[in-house]
Amino acid sequence: MEILAEGKELEEDIFPNLEDLRLHDLLRSSNIVEGHVSPRSFANLKFLSLEKRDNLRYIFSWSMIKQLPKLETLYISNCKNLEDFFEENATETEIVNYELPSLKFFTLKCLPKIFSIDKIVALALSSIEEVYTIHCISVKSLPRSLVNAPRLMIVTGQRKWWDEELQWEDYTIKQQLQPLFKVHLDLNLFLLETSKIGIWANKDRNLLIFSVFCSFAFCVWLQRMNSCIVLFKF
Repeated sequence: MEILAEGKELEEDIFPNLEDLRLHDLLRSSNIVEGHVSPRSFANLKFLSLEKRDNLRYIFSWSMIKQLPKLETLYISNCKNLEDFFEENATETEIVNYELPSLKFFTLKCLPKIFSIDKIVALALSSIEEVYTIHCISVKSLPRSLVNAPRLMIVTGQRKWWDEELQWEDYTIKQQLQPLFKVHLDLNLFLLETSKIGIWANKDRNLLIFSVFCSFAFCVWLQRMNSCIVLFKF
């Protein structure tokens, strides 16, 4: 499958009542929608997940943005050739008129060619609540506008990325976002490191499993407490 739908061939609405769309392991697919589609197409879409789509170059055409008023969650993972969220066919003047008014959560994971999240933050500035940027090695900065996002509660990423790799245009931006930062828990790395500790301390298999379980449970509890602190922050 090259594309999910081609607007120039379809006059009727495309999935007007669809709320949840998950497109995974479509390695040959290049785009979701090509061309213009009817105004009611995807009008009720709330959840969009794209994973392991190696030929995906961009996600949305600019003409589609106005047709996604109810999109709340965007999850993009392991799309190694994704370069941008939107195709480049709109002027800056036109972009001002676009918005994703309901987008609350977006997760970007293992997207090596994505350099910036500025555009998508700008489109969802009034609604965004949680931002997850994990293993996106080319994202070296966060948009200044995040500081002014009225509903933003959590920014999640790796500790090294936050402390060492991000470049701040103004250090006060980091200071303002620091209370919202939540460290991403890499379970595979965590189990590897704790197993080394367990083996060093005691070679008994049952004790090792118990120690890993207790350590992991503590980290989960700590993260939830951190979320509570953010949620109840005055």
